[in-house]
Amino acid sequence: MTLCRLHAGREELTRRILGRGRGGSWPQPGDPLRGRPAERLLQAADAAVADAAALERAALGSRVDTDGRTVEEVAEEVAEAVAIRAPWPPLT
Repeated sequence: MTLCRLHAGREELTRRILGRGRGGSWPQPGDPLRGRPAERLLQAADAAVADAAALERAALGSRVDTDGRTVEEVAEEVAEAVAIRAPWPPLT
């Protein structure tokens, strides 16, 4: 089993959470952040940063940075990490 941990920094986490508050990002059904005041969203961002720091200290899995990267770039890195640790024949 290969564990990849997606990591976003403080600025990126805050940007994403504020965007969710405005209804941006993917349309998560019942998103608890949508429509919340900025103060609440910033609290959620601080909590997300604290969670990310705890995961960093635990050093679980292979860290994959997501800041400034497309979904495709992150997915490619995850796929490469999995292939290196569990070399399966390519799917054709």
